[in-house]
Amino acid sequence: MSIPRPQKFKPASGQNHFWYAEDIVSGAIMQEGFTTVSADDLVTIEDLIVYKENLHRLRLKISTMSIAVKEPDIFQISVSVFPNPFLDNFTVGISDVFSGPALIILHSLGGIVYRETTYWLDEGMNQFTLPQTNQLSAGIYIISIKCGSGIAKKLVMKL
Repeated sequence: MSIPRPQKFKPASGQNHFWYAEDIVSGAIMQEGFTTVSADDLVTIEDLIVYKENLHRLRLKISTMSIAVKEPDIFQISVSVFPNPFLDNFTVGISDVFSGPALIILHSLGGIVYRETTYWLDEGMNQFTLPQTNQLSAGIYIISIKCGSGIAKKLVMKL
């Protein structure tokens, strides 16, 4: 699907934008992704699946804002993600002051959970690679870490 730039939406060619398709009735996010404005002023959204009978129920939204988000340090967990952005897989580094289990959740900006797993953290620095991230579509995701020391979140971007 290609959308010419409307007059109120004038991003520069080459800019990246987050988009999502929303069900108008339920408000549920049906699909989401990341797109780049092309040189011919079109915003092209690839692989958007829309059935004719549901077209009247779909609202397509494209973010006109920068995707920068302030990530506060919560409690005593320090989290790093590298490389970020990533192509296939990324490594998560967690520095914690306690030992114990940690719930790791990888989800979309819209809240769709893609991976959920538990790791054992030792006091100090811990590193692991989240499995099967090479199967994710290009876009921006949030990795949430919940453990005895608190909760931390980090944005990651798949190219």
